[in-house]
Amino acid sequence: MTLILLVDLDGTLIFNDIERFLPAYLQKLSNHLKDRVAPTHMVRSLLAGTKAMEDKELPDKTLEQAFDGVFYPEIGISKAKISESLSFFYERIYPDLQNITTVIPEAQEFVKWAFSQNYTIAIATNPLFPRSAIEQRLAWAGLPVSEYPFALVTSFEKFHFAKPNPAYYAEILGQLGWPDIPAVMVGNSLSDDILPAQAIGVPAFQLQTPTPSDHSSSEVYSELMKWIKEKESAHLSISQTPEALTALLTSTPAALSTLASSVDRDNWNKRPRSNEWSLGEIFCHLRDVDTEVTLPRTLRILQENSPFITAEETDVWAEQRNYLQEDASRALDGFIDARIHLLQALMAMKQNDWLRPARHAIFGPTTLSELLVFTVTHDQNHIRQIAKTIQWLKRK
Repeated sequence: MTLILLVDLDGTLIFNDIERFLPAYLQKLSNHLKDRVAPTHMVRSLLAGTKAMEDKELPDKTLEQAFDGVFYPEIGISKAKISESLSFFYERIYPDLQNITTVIPEAQEFVKWAFSQNYTIAIATNPLFPRSAIEQRLAWAGLPVSEYPFALVTSFEKFHFAKPNPAYYAEILGQLGWPDIPAVMVGNSLSDDILPAQAIGVPAFQLQTPTPSDHSSSEVYSELMKWIKEKESAHLSISQTPEALTALLTSTPAALSTLASSVDRDNWNKRPRSNEWSLGEIFCHLRDVDTEVTLPRTLRILQENSPFITAEETDVWAEQRNYLQEDASRALDGFIDARIHLLQALMAMKQNDWLRPARHAIFGPTTLSELLVFTVTHDQNHIRQIAKTIQWLKRK
């Protein structure tokens, strides 16, 4: 059995004093754009766009789209007119910030060790920057993506949530295809890394990163490696708290959007085998289950006292409703819309509502929370199915 290792970047794999880095970053960017935007206005606009990413709770847009929807209207310049200048900034000016950071040799050895253990490694840095900026910081850490085959590097182009939202961690596991193996998180921040990962049931190790002048790094990373080895045989037990269930349900459409975008849309209606569903059929299935089963069932339990819930045979809908002929892209959009309606209902619930009773035709006496656990499991099973189908499409 192997393991999924989610590992933070700044303060974990590289020394980066954010109190120095952020002001220097803002100064360089505002100075670069000063002929187009007044520096103080640019900084206010960028911080407003960043807040939009940090506050994002629904899976309908990427972080980049959320940022764009605030930043460009604020500065009064279209993205198309300024994108070339921004690309130049990240290619030529952003690298000057390297001198604020310091390599952690023990972190490099830790990552090499993790790869030697055949772990799946995802760089779980706060995805508030473009991929190019994050790849540069990895290179500054001595861990360039050209040399280290990270399974995933989170960035604002492909992610829908930021730290400390627990849905961010669920989205990582979703984009990895929800492998049925242990997963752990390593980071230096209790609020951003440890608590939100633990909130969905992922064990987390808080790395007390020493300063560059401290020589105790080897002891810190040695303790970390020992802890990880102890977690190899641990089953990933997803939390069933309201916070966790909401985060897991929120992450599914976000992860599916990114997974599906990795293959050409012309292939979304291709079946791996005649008796296996295409991506489009899975999207239709998830859409209709949310629209016709999960949301109405949830609303009914909230409105009635211990209602009787019938069992629905939804797998037959694929053939009955001819899902294979539907527009797969519209089906995915339909699922996202349906899930948002469900999430809005859940977010409006009181704590006690999660324990409201129901009687299920198969499961007997149950609660709304337990039924939503089944929805989470259903989501994860189909994410695994989608990941396998995408692997098949990429091999074609």
